[in-house]
Amino acid sequence: MTIPELGKLELVPLREAWANEATSFSPWLQREENMSALSEALGFESLLCLGRELSVGPFSADLLAEDIQGNKVLIENQLEQTDHDHLGKCLTYAAGLEARTVIWITAQVRQEHRAAIDWLNEISTDEYSFFAVEIELMRIGESPLAPRFNVVASPNDWSRSFKRQAKRAEGELTEAQAAHREYWTKFIQVGGNVYPELANRVPFKGNWQTAETRSVNSELNLQVNAGRTQKYLRAEIYFAGPLAKAGFDYVRAIDENEDLFPGREIVWERKDGKQDSRIAAYYSGERSETVEGADAEMLWVAQVMSEFATVIKNIVHHLKADSSLLEVYSESDEV
Repeated sequence: MTIPELGKLELVPLREAWANEATSFSPWLQREENMSALSEALGFESLLCLGRELSVGPFSADLLAEDIQGNKVLIENQLEQTDHDHLGKCLTYAAGLEARTVIWITAQVRQEHRAAIDWLNEISTDEYSFFAVEIELMRIGESPLAPRFNVVASPNDWSRSFKRQAKRAEGELTEAQAAHREYWTKFIQVGGNVYPELANRVPFKGNWQTAETRSVNSELNLQVNAGRTQKYLRAEIYFAGPLAKAGFDYVRAIDENEDLFPGREIVWERKDGKQDSRIAAYYSGERSETVEGADAEMLWVAQVMSEFATVIKNIVHHLKADSSLLEVYSESDEV
């Protein structure tokens, strides 16, 4: 009988991977795959990162995300053991950003701060939730570092509580939100036939619907979205993050030589003065007054989104292979 040789699992100091919370850990956590790992650890179906270093008065919140119901989620990071200062920041930022969920990620949760999180969950209604999460780094021998999220404090009976909250939130939709939800529900059903990525999405309750997000790095994300108001219906590539303008200018420069969107009338919306940018195609046909009769417009939007998805897949591939491609645009840009 052969006895296998097993490696020894060892814990690694967090600072070995992330020297700084704001400039290294938060950008790492912002990536889609890492937000997914955090979501899984907490029991969320998904968390979508909305932004990093958001202003709250003279201060900045680490990350703001959104859960599947569209509720805001504050994420505060700390690479040391918990302290009173960060507990205060969690509450201050949550109030300023109107977050319903607070996730405090730290190297170690002190007992008094775990008691504070438990107390906040006890006195809060089901619509508000507080989490304390410890993050560990591990490796075996010379293997790559592997992170692990350990939930230390959470609402009592969290999984059932979240389901009740989700069900109640559906019942509290405004008339406009209910109308959006109805439209996007059918849009996903109809559009999924030409753009399969849509079939896996949950219908939003706002005037936009995201199909997929691709990250170049922690500072540039490209989303394929649909947008709908009384005035317009569009498909779009949305550039988000500090390098949004550089990414937008890079794609526009390529399009001038290669025509990335053949046969499509494209509107280039750089949105100077704001961080994000957009490339859009607007539906010019007759709009349906009812959801039941909107198949034609939905198919058009989904088809354009599918084409946009192919474009950003190739763009992201090239930018990941050579991130220096953005430098010429980043250096000249002033947002």
